[in-house]
Amino acid sequence: MSTVFGQTIATDHRVVYELRDQYIAAPDVEAKKEILKLLMWNIARHVTTEEILVHPLCENFLGSELGGKLAEFDGKEHAAVKQSLKQLLELDAIPGSAEFDGALEKALGDLHRHNDSEEASDVPTLEQKMTSAQAQELAQSIEASKAFFVPSRFDKSAGDSITEKALHVALTTDSGMLGKSFFEFLGVSGPSTIN
Repeated sequence: MSTVFGQTIATDHRVVYELRDQYIAAPDVEAKKEILKLLMWNIARHVTTEEILVHPLCENFLGSELGGKLAEFDGKEHAAVKQSLKQLLELDAIPGSAEFDGALEKALGDLHRHNDSEEASDVPTLEQKMTSAQAQELAQSIEASKAFFVPSRFDKSAGDSITEKALHVALTTDSGMLGKSFFEFLGVSGPSTIN
């Protein structure tokens, strides 16, 4: 049975899928562009949050052999998705065009496969080693990441708007560089305090 942590991860995944559906159904290019920014932003936030919060806990709870390999594999898949999204931002094609949507679908297909594997295997493996209080605390930290991960943190002039610059920086900034600020925001010293 999934803990609140597993449910939080799955909910984040479903938000991405719903935004993808909204993008496809959007009536024109401008609407597609707005939904696309939100879609990419949610992906960047989610994978970065996992890298900062969940990956270190994999090693803490599962050991350096299994947990380290799991975090490394996950990190490589995240990097590939972020790279694909960055390339989409740089692609000289219009959202809604066959070229753009084909590249987007490939990136989202890769992400979907990653998410399915994560939900079926990685998260349950980690959950088995956690107490319900630890899972609750991790889920709360993941939710708190949404208040930390705001456009103005990546583009000072963005305010609350997801600018192309904010999105580009969010997709290319190493999660390790954000970790210290993130933990200060949460009021904890690091991921080991969530266990």
